[in-house]
Amino acid sequence: LPHFWKSDDLFFQGDPQYKVNAIVIHFPADFFKQQLDDYPEFLKIKELLQRSARGIRFQQPVAKNIGTKLEKLLKNKGLERTLDFIRILDKLARTPDYKILSSENYNAELKNWSSNRIDKVLHIINSNYRNDLKLETVARHAGMNKTAFCRFFKEKTGKSFSGFLIEMRIGYACKLLIENQLSVSQICFESGFNNLSNFNRQFKKQTSFTPVLYKNQFHKVHS
Repeated sequence: LPHFWKSDDLFFQGDPQYKVNAIVIHFPADFFKQQLDDYPEFLKIKELLQRSARGIRFQQPVAKNIGTKLEKLLKNKGLERTLDFIRILDKLARTPDYKILSSENYNAELKNWSSNRIDKVLHIINSNYRNDLKLETVARHAGMNKTAFCRFFKEKTGKSFSGFLIEMRIGYACKLLIENQLSVSQICFESGFNNLSNFNRQFKKQTSFTPVLYKNQFHKVHS
C-alpha cells in the first residue's frame, strides 16, 4: 500500500532523547501462495493479506503484543524466524481489533517510487510545506524545469504538486485542530496557508468539514 513516513516536528529539533524506530518486514507477493490458496489452515492469513490492500491499523493491546513479537523476530535466524513470522500473521488475521484505513472504492495504482530524485523532492516538501514553498524552488532542486517536474511528480505520486502540498498542509491542520491549543486563524498560518478564506475552502474540500466543525466533531466524539 503506498504510504509516507512522517515524524512529528519534535523529532527534528535535535534532542537525542527523542528517537524514531521502525521494524519493516519485506516478503514477496507469492510468499506461501500455494499453501494460502490450498490449505484451510492458512485461510485467515489469506483474508488478512487481501484486506491489507486497503491498509490496516491494529489497535492496542494487539499492536503492543505484536510489537514485542517483532522485536523478538529480529533476533531469530533461519526457519525459526519464518515460523514466528507466520505466527504473527496468524495472530493478526484472527484479531477483530483492527481498522481498515481506506474506503472500498480505493484502488491503488502502484507507482515506481524507487528514485533518489523523488526521495529528495519528498524530503524537501516534508521539511518545508509549512513555509511559502514554490513549485519553481522544488523543481530547481530536482534539476528540472517546471513543466518536466510537474509531469515527473504526477507520474511518481499520482497527484499534482499543488494538490500534494495542500494535502500535507491540511493533514497538519487537522493535527493542530485535534490538539485544540490554537485558534483557527493561527492554525491557518501555522499550516502554510496565507489566506483564511482559502484555508477554509481547501479544508472543507479535503475533509467535507469546516475547520471549526471538524474540531467540534472530534472533541464531541472523544469527550
